[in-house]
Amino acid sequence: MDWKSAELVVETLWDGKLCLLQRPEVFLSIMRLEAASTLPHKMAAQFCGGPEFSPHKIAVQCRAFKTTRLIISRLLQSIGNIVIAVIKKSNSVRLLCGFFLTSLAAQRLIVFMFDISECTVRIARPEDKAGLIEISRHIWGGHDYLPLIVDRWVAEPWFYVCEYRQKVIACLKLSRFPDHVLWFEGLRVHKDFQGKGVAKLMNSEMMHLARRLKAEDPQLSFEFCTYYKNLESLALTAKLGSVRADAFFNLEKRGVHRAERPEFISEPDTSIFANYPTYLPLNWHAVHSRPESLEYICEHAELFKTPNSIYLVGKVGEPCITFLHPPGKHLKEDLPYFQYFFGARKHISVTLSPLFRSYLAQMYSMNFYFWGEDREEVLNMLVFTLP
Repeated sequence: MDWKSAELVVETLWDGKLCLLQRPEVFLSIMRLEAASTLPHKMAAQFCGGPEFSPHKIAVQCRAFKTTRLIISRLLQSIGNIVIAVIKKSNSVRLLCGFFLTSLAAQRLIVFMFDISECTVRIARPEDKAGLIEISRHIWGGHDYLPLIVDRWVAEPWFYVCEYRQKVIACLKLSRFPDHVLWFEGLRVHKDFQGKGVAKLMNSEMMHLARRLKAEDPQLSFEFCTYYKNLESLALTAKLGSVRADAFFNLEKRGVHRAERPEFISEPDTSIFANYPTYLPLNWHAVHSRPESLEYICEHAELFKTPNSIYLVGKVGEPCITFLHPPGKHLKEDLPYFQYFFGARKHISVTLSPLFRSYLAQMYSMNFYFWGEDREEVLNMLVFTLP
């Protein structure tokens, strides 16, 4: 089955002329295409068992090779052979599996034959929630904050999704922050459609909208925050002329057994900006360190006091404790108050000013660490502006 034959399968499948119950060998070919898409192009043709799978033709579908992907790909092909054998021999199984196989084939072929010109970028609707949650299951190891905030974002202006053949495959949010800031956040692309230009399309559409809004407010600036190893996002925004404006240390540690409710402070003042002269982080958001931001901070964050210090935590998205002052000698006593915002024994996430670099050794002694495989000591929470 070559690439043109695969296109024919798509056309006939969508026209209702092809039934996998009658042509189970097509299912095997689809399984081979699925396997090929996960292998490096130099191996794909040999693995799929025929020269018709040209490396040049499937290279666009191939991703970086990993041992686990190779194992999964071979297992997938083996399962395909077994399923076909069972279908051929059992009418009852054929009836039970038929609709499932047809649906699976259609879904996989939609991905293989993806055409970005058929994508539509539109305002998110309440009925998009299930698709958005599906996208989030494969973001940050399944710990994405999107499910926690999706209802709120759908109710707010400027939350957009990308729809492809009646399926939501991406999203991006624009939010108004104080001091004339338009904040870009929540860019997500379904794992099956990553690397196909969808993120670029979303950024392009949002920049068109942002420039229209700036025409109404010439003082408007475009800003966003991202992880320092979010290479795709960094590359895309670099092409748009992004400039790094600030950066912070973000660390984690395992949760503690006990949680204590801290004392909350209702009216913050400009003293909270003392160690954050340019931006103040609120979880993975950041606002300008100016008096104009105080009202927004009161609404979107909580200032709290422990027996040893004062901290800040945002209300939107995944919690992250901002250290307003350098870590003290009695930091261990404050951990139960941190735990209050994360739930019993869940990991604690904290943000430190770059001015606190000399205190990182103390944080390590408390078992805080930089997340990621290499646990590199680096300013890993980056804030950018766009022209």
